Amino acid sequence: MIRIYKFIFVLLIFHSTSIAQIYLSTSVDSYFDDNIFNNYLQESDFVNIFSGEIGYDFETESNNLEIYYIGSFNKYNINADKSAQFHKIGLVNTYLFSENGNPLNAGVNYSSRINREGYYIYDYNRLSLYANYLHSLSETNRIQIGVIGNRIDYQNFSLFSHYQLKGFLRSINSFESRTSVIVGAEIDQKLYLDKLEQDGLTDRVVQTKLHFQVGQGITDDFGISAYLFLRKNLESGNRYFSNDDFVYYEEEIFNDIYSNDGTETGLSFSYLISPVIHAKIAGKYEIRNYTNLPAALEDGTELNELRSDKQFSLGTFLEFGLSSILNGLSLSTSYNFISNSSNDFYYNYLNNVYSITLGFDF
Repeated sequence: MIRIYKFIFVLLIFHSTSIAQIYLSTSVDSYFDDNIFNNYLQESDFVNIFSGEIGYDFETESNNLEIYYIGSFNKYNINADKSAQFHKIGLVNTYLFSENGNPLNAGVNYSSRINREGYYIYDYNRLSLYANYLHSLSETNRIQIGVIGNRIDYQNFSLFSHYQLKGFLRSINSFESRTSVIVGAEIDQKLYLDKLEQDGLTDRVVQTKLHFQVGQGITDDFGISAYLFLRKNLESGNRYFSNDDFVYYEEEIFNDIYSNDGTETGLSFSYLISPVIHAKIAGKYEIRNYTNLPAALEDGTELNELRSDKQFSLGTFLEFGLSSILNGLSLSTSYNFISNSSNDFYYNYLNNVYSITLGFDF
């Protein structure tokens, strides 16, 4: 820890000739969820989220160094034991290679989630390092390349602790017709910290992702965006543990995205009603085919088939800028509907979420 303090001190001295400024933002988010656990039991709850971020920027003509902290507290009113707090501290540096920008971003952050006693199994610590570079081929065409490395430690379930190694490449293009196109590819590798080399318990998962998105501006105030997202496990596997008569899979505890292949497509409409009012409607359809997770009956009996989900969701969003009342103040409200169809009885459900958020940037 002393070495970290020394490193930050050296950076502060190095940037002593730069323009330094502090920023602060905070928000209160309240939402009602009529299916808080996303399953057939349909339990509802009202949740309040108190969030804040503080940072310090050291800026020169071609470089910006930022130190920041983000914290939040989620308070559940009915399922009080599910309340949790989240903390994140980080350092990121952005260097511009030319007048056109060409930024190189590199950063490190450490985060943790702390739950109450009833949900202590969800506690985790995460260390993340990343770097990405955006290069302008022309005024309207850019490419971005990046790498991300994470170490995730589940304090109470070391069986599931792992490394994540990610690499991605994107092409970002815009045209005079107000059309923009993004094409991207990513390769992810999940490496478990504990090497077990046991049948049925994998030590590694490799997943590839392809992403295509097109946006079209209809007018200065109205636009449409559509996307297609594909995921495929090149090497699949899962981890689980047994307790009495039940088997608990990692996916069922931590909602592990590496447990399934998938296809996702979506469409959104965005409209700037006025300079201070923004509206958006978005819908998506997703297919998740689980590669190692059996479907089950209501009593937990496993079927001779793997779980497969089809999910449709629709959401609306409305944001109001309230700087005329107080500079930096904003208010937003949203509604989301989710319909999940699964061959696993437990995951056949409907979900409605209503939320309102009050934010303030200092």
